[in-house]
Amino acid sequence: MTIPHRILPAPWRLLLLFIGAGCLVGCEEIIDPPFELIEPKLVITSTFAPHQHVTVNLTATQPAAGEISYAHVADATVSIFEGTELLETLTYVPGDDGTRGTYVTTNFHPEVRHVYTVHAQADGFTPVSAQSSIPISVPIKSLRVENVTVSTLLETEVYDYHLVVDYEDPADQDNYYDLRIKQEVIPFRIDATTGDSIFFNPIFKSVNAPGNRNERVSSTAGYASVLLENKLAADGVSIHLQSTIRPHEELLGNIVAELRTVAEPYYRFQLDVQGTNTGGGIIEPRVNSYTNVTSGYGVFAGYNFSTSSLSLGGR
Repeated sequence: MTIPHRILPAPWRLLLLFIGAGCLVGCEEIIDPPFELIEPKLVITSTFAPHQHVTVNLTATQPAAGEISYAHVADATVSIFEGTELLETLTYVPGDDGTRGTYVTTNFHPEVRHVYTVHAQADGFTPVSAQSSIPISVPIKSLRVENVTVSTLLETEVYDYHLVVDYEDPADQDNYYDLRIKQEVIPFRIDATTGDSIFFNPIFKSVNAPGNRNERVSSTAGYASVLLENKLAADGVSIHLQSTIRPHEELLGNIVAELRTVAEPYYRFQLDVQGTNTGGGIIEPRVNSYTNVTSGYGVFAGYNFSTSSLSLGGR
């Protein structure tokens, strides 16, 4: 009697053929890993303003098993050019207490509308470069608050209001802005002996933005950031905000608005970062974020700014 044989499914037959072929070529055969090995690349993070030192943070991607981490790069050559002219090779300044250092210009300060190129190279990495300029500053025309209410929660006073910021948006071009808002508070204490109030230097607190998803408000330590393209309305932008103080130890100071007129790479990069992160500001970029860095990641972008303030307490 003939014993019927089992017919293996096609995938198993292919697997046996693969194993058999591997046995024929011997144990020295190299097998590809099941994930893609990504080449480590340099990452530039730098935003710069007129007549200030240029600071460049330089890290490198460290891919492993599909995950990306970042390593600080302290032995690179970082240079600033205008056209083909070398303006300065940046100096590496170590961080305090083991924190990351930065590359900083010592003599060069950028000017408005000049196109600058940053170039970075380090052993073991493909050199990277990026280009940007500083736009003309757009002034804040007016700053006002509307619909102010005050409530008390335990030992905290909450000021709820709409901040209306109007600005001179040029109509003949696309313009990009990062509107940064912070709340000044004045700490104090009562002298136990005399009963006098002793006031300290003002500090700044971040303001909160309840329910402002459509306005791209991102709160972080020290300020709230609103990314804007051109002008949203004829009378500016209205933002729902909240400021908080502890009235037994703080006085309410001014609201300070800084309107940053930014290069498009700054705006595009921050739009990606704030869309995937609860914090604002320039932070460590992800490899899938917008980048204007050739052969690497990150952002190199100029910005200008104007500021205005008003008293929320006096309204």
